[in-house]
Amino acid sequence: MKSRIGRDYWTTHHERQDANVAQRPARGWGRVQRYMHKARARVGAEPWQTYRRYLTYKVFRAHLPVREEWKCLEIGCAPGHNLTRFCSVFGYQPFGVEYGPVGAQATRDTFEQAGFSAANVMESDFFDEQFQAEHAGRYNVVLSEGFIEHFDNVRDVVRSHVNMIVPGGYLVCAIPNLCGWAYPFLALFGRDMLRAHNCDIMRRKVFERLFEGMGLTQHFCDYVGVYNFFGGIFRHEKSVRGLVTKVAVRASSLLNHAMFFGLRGRAWETPWSPYLLYLGQREARAAS
Repeated sequence: MKSRIGRDYWTTHHERQDANVAQRPARGWGRVQRYMHKARARVGAEPWQTYRRYLTYKVFRAHLPVREEWKCLEIGCAPGHNLTRFCSVFGYQPFGVEYGPVGAQATRDTFEQAGFSAANVMESDFFDEQFQAEHAGRYNVVLSEGFIEHFDNVRDVVRSHVNMIVPGGYLVCAIPNLCGWAYPFLALFGRDMLRAHNCDIMRRKVFERLFEGMGLTQHFCDYVGVYNFFGGIFRHEKSVRGLVTKVAVRASSLLNHAMFFGLRGRAWETPWSPYLLYLGQREARAAS
């Protein structure tokens, strides 16, 4: 399956993520964050949830069951935090597949820290015929966040996702909406990031059509979130882009906290919202 990006892109991406974590600053900033966590608690959000993640989990809780015996596979799972948190909430056994060694190892480390088996992390090409054959129909939930938009033949990519799901299981698929609030910044400073994404699918009706005829019963398909800044990975660059990004990341963090105060759990989602989310259930007899 031809991707807009290759293994080297993901290796660099995950190495940058590690650097960003290691260089988190801000004396005094932690005090502000601790205060802001109280705003999360008022609406029942977890300390790690941004406002977008909080709204996303409201959708998840409305449609997904809690089942300790279920297996959940995330496609493109590095560094593993989203997967382990997701499975901790719903009781699922987490499994992940990652294309490169850096991302796979980062996910194994996260699994171990969260108390899950690192052996459940697979380093493989998800589209490899042998992998597809061995894992077909094995998972009750397939999770995909920020993956399918890196391809042009997206329906083929979705079909490979559905292949992994047991009849009656669920597909949870989210992509960033780079055509929303993020677009002006990316058009000026992140053309390389835009090129790595298929922006043609970042409108609800187009996104929804990707899942039609796949043997899925749709439970949810819409924009999610109010605002999110994309491009934070650039903030440690010694460049104009890095300086602008650093300021934008800090402002976005404050805005995110403010949304917990101002919106108090309500959604205000539009075509400018930062993500698109699909949640569907595989039918007993899926379409071929």
